[in-house]
Amino acid sequence: RFFSLSRSSKELYPLARHHNAGYEFFEQVRPSTGVPDQKESFQVTARPEAMHGRWPEREVPGFEQTCRRFIDEAFCVGCSIMGMVEQRCGLPEGTLASAHNLWADDCQTTLRLLHY
Repeated sequence: RFFSLSRSSKELYPLARHHNAGYEFFEQVRPSTGVPDQKESFQVTARPEAMHGRWPEREVPGFEQTCRRFIDEAFCVGCSIMGMVEQRCGLPEGTLASAHNLWADDCQTTLRLLHY
């Protein structure tokens, strides 16, 4: 539903590059062609200050909750995969997953929603 909004409504949540969070329109340039990709995106970085003021809740009620739920579910899948890698590499259980903490101040996890 977010991408169905008017461009001016989406631009109320511009990409903050230092947080890697927010909306952008045709801004990522393909190195091979030098031409912007024909897409728009909304990036959700799972860090509290990164998303402060960037949830379009007024325009899309439930957007934050839906994104958080999706990130949580994807994180669980990722932790399962990391567990398999740990087991195969002989690492103690939790070694890789312990380096990833959603919604912590140092979190680097980003959900990137794309619309072509």
